[in-house]
Order: sequence, then C-alpha cells, then structure tokens
Amino acid sequence: MNKLLTILMTLVLLCTLSCLGTAEETTTFTWDEVANEVDNIDPDAKIVQIADWNLCMWLPSAFSEDELTQEDIDYGYISRLIDAQQTSMVAITIDESLQASLDDWLKAFVDSGYTDAEIVVINGIQALMYTDSENDTINVMYLLVDSDQVLLFSFYPYSDENFKTIIYCMVSSLQELPQ
Repeated sequence: MNKLLTILMTLVLLCTLSCLGTAEETTTFTWDEVANEVDNIDPDAKIVQIADWNLCMWLPSAFSEDELTQEDIDYGYISRLIDAQQTSMVAITIDESLQASLDDWLKAFVDSGYTDAEIVVINGIQALMYTDSENDTINVMYLLVDSDQVLLFSFYPYSDENFKTIIYCMVSSLQELPQ
C-alpha cells in the first residue's frame, strides 16, 4: 500500500510540475520510474506489443481487447482496451494524413484552447500530451518515426483518481520493444 501511495504522490507531483512549469522545462516519463512498482499494482499485468509496431506498453490484467467494428477500423482505431467492469478504456487510433511537427500540433492545440497541452518525453521519445475535459480523456499523440502516421492513445476516464495511477504507469511504459 505504501508503494501505491508513493506512485500516487509522484503522479500528483508530476501534474503539479507540469502546471507550474515554464516553456524550458519538459515533463518526462520513464519506465524506470514505475517498473519496480507495477507488480504491486497488478502482478499479472504484461508488457504488450502495440499492433505490429516496434512499440509496447504495460497492460493491466483487468484490461482486454474490445472487438472493433468495421466502422471503428475505418475511423482509425487499431485497438480499444476495456477493463473488466467496463468503466475504463484505452483507445489507440492511427491517422496517416496528419503531416505536422509536434511543435505545430502543440501550437494548434493551444490555439484551440487546450491550455495544458505540452510536449513531453516518454522513454526518450517526444510526444504531445493534452487533456480533453469535454470527453474526460488524457491523450498522448506519438508521431511514428520515419512515417506520416500518428498514434493517439486516449485514456478514459481521466477524472477517476484511481485510474490516474494506472494511466501514469501505462504512459510511462510506452517504449520501443525491448531487444
């Protein structure tokens, strides 16, 4: 329980720092920050590959892949993960037509009113992170290297304080597949 409290306090600290930070500061997430703690959260969780990319993520055992409809696939979903109670979800979508840098995306999001949008570094890879209060999500946008593709990870519900710890661990685990 103390370790879970430590993770929660770390999450609160990171959220506070990202709100107070200046443009020169970059929020970073690393697997090393949470790797020793995730077994206390869910000893049955696994590191899973995301589609056929050289990218993986820690996935709690309560989550399973939801069946996608053709409409979902046409929309760009590559995966939708839902917990056993069907109260939390991680949606992973892809878009191949978005050709802009993260700085361009950041400017566009800030101009659209997403005041908390920021470029973060997750295990050495830059990504754009922003919350969407209207949809109760926190989102991580990855530009795939050497590609015009953008992966978007949307975590719902962001307002669930207990799920925020899981989100923090999942985001911190996004990385290239271990060799």
